[in-house]
Amino acid sequence: MEQNQFMTTYQIITEDMVLFNDEYYVNIWKMSLDALGTEESPLFDLLFGFDHPDMELSVDVSAEVTGYWYLQCLVPAMMTPPDMAKRRMDKGMIALHEYLMENQVIQECKLVTGEAIYDYLKRYNPGITRVAK
Repeated sequence: MEQNQFMTTYQIITEDMVLFNDEYYVNIWKMSLDALGTEESPLFDLLFGFDHPDMELSVDVSAEVTGYWYLQCLVPAMMTPPDMAKRRMDKGMIALHEYLMENQVIQECKLVTGEAIYDYLKRYNPGITRVAK
């Protein structure tokens, strides 16, 4: 069977981490903007400036009108087994938390888990296909 090169895949690794399109291990955080008032730009610039060798960070502001941003935490999948990806993700998240604390940014964040990760990814990838481990 030939695989469709345009097919997007989703594989559950843990309750809070998935392998997306065989390219990235992903976990998603939902960040409340309630405490910010009208100062979203400095926070975006601060998040954009985050750099860590274990994890990439992408900020999705598409839900800003509802008072939330989504933080997409990414670990490249190439030559990275799931257990190593989980360790790298954990190290990256600790570093992100420390980075935000150093810059006096405390935001309410909730880890997106289970089916909610699939729903989030499906918004941008309507043809997403689930694959088994």
